[in-house]
Amino acid sequence: LSGGTGVNQLLQALEQAGPVARNAGLSLNETASALALLAQNGIEGGKAGGALRAILDGLSDPASRFSQELSKIGISSRDFSTVIDQLGVKGATAQNAINALGSRGTAALQALVREGGGALDELGAKIAGSGGSVQALADKIENTLPAAFENLKQAFSDVQQKFFEPLLGPIKTEVDAL
Repeated sequence: LSGGTGVNQLLQALEQAGPVARNAGLSLNETASALALLAQNGIEGGKAGGALRAILDGLSDPASRFSQELSKIGISSRDFSTVIDQLGVKGATAQNAINALGSRGTAALQALVREGGGALDELGAKIAGSGGSVQALADKIENTLPAAFENLKQAFSDVQQKFFEPLLGPIKTEVDAL
């Protein structure tokens, strides 16, 4: 894998970001490409995984500050690669949206935007030609107890986001009216 990311660092990153990336619709190659690009920019291992997770969490939650800032600058897509490209096009206008991720995701998103979607595609092509080595690592991660707990935690988070969070606004309005 290019990007200077060793096997252990990639395992750490995939453990952090893998379940969220899968739920966000990213393929294993897209996830590994983003992590390798982060590694090329000095963000490796669990830090890269946590940062990618923060970005994807922000994209998937319409109530997140990141998602709201994207809407303010006219970015309606929540597709990872599309958002990276559109933030690059927006230039300095995109800075508030990037900063909305906070300390966990801002530096990573800046690196991804600076490199651009073309770099992600290029790394994806190299990974696709790696003969399944990334898939073998993912399979190894998926067959661990921590991965099972992480998948359960992510499923609960998804249920909470889809069913409970939409109710909070109307409930808050009613409570505030009292």
